[in-house]
Amino acid sequence: MTTGAEIRKMVKPLLERHDDLAMVGRFMVVKPIHHFRRGIYIDYCRNPWMFDPITVVDLLIPPSDVITLGFGDFLSDPKTGYWDATNPASVQRLFDLLEETILPKLRSTTTFEHYRALAAQYEASGDYYDWDRFLEMLIATATGNLDLAQSIVEPLPSMQHYLAQLAPSFCPALLARDRVEIARILHEWEALAVQKCKLEKFWEPTPFPLELEGAPPIRPQPGPG
Repeated sequence: MTTGAEIRKMVKPLLERHDDLAMVGRFMVVKPIHHFRRGIYIDYCRNPWMFDPITVVDLLIPPSDVITLGFGDFLSDPKTGYWDATNPASVQRLFDLLEETILPKLRSTTTFEHYRALAAQYEASGDYYDWDRFLEMLIATATGNLDLAQSIVEPLPSMQHYLAQLAPSFCPALLARDRVEIARILHEWEALAVQKCKLEKFWEPTPFPLELEGAPPIRPQPGPG
């Protein structure tokens, strides 16, 4: 299998060309880190010279003991269907794909509006179904649409229980429309997630839309029909 050191050596020319890229283990992160983790996770294969790159866009709230990859797709070598770390032509095709297509998309994903559109894309494909409502609640909360967030949480005791475990004051603050307390919780969650992912040196703490006066709520997705 390709080791982390081999992967870092392989992608070094790409990192030298783009000062907003860095490697954290097997994760090629797009800097800076605000509310999302964006980049390419380069997974290993049993074959010692193959590797599997996966695009990553992941919301950094709430923190989790299990590091997930969020929304993303496996990338395949357009010529052979697999990536060969020992083949300079295959590595160059990866660089071309990243520079021409993947990195521009990742760099342009900067807002909760962008993230909600990405989530809708994966929901339409049938993936991540069990996470949909919780994600919708998180996005609504972060963007200040607290009425929508409450309407999602109220009929779901399991979600209320999970939130109480994460932050006992979250649901009371949501009911009270206490934006200050909600923002405090979100920032605490984000800081913990950044720490777990070892992204501290690339993180730039910024306000959530919830904290910005006059910020409009995120637009709901149109219903069927």
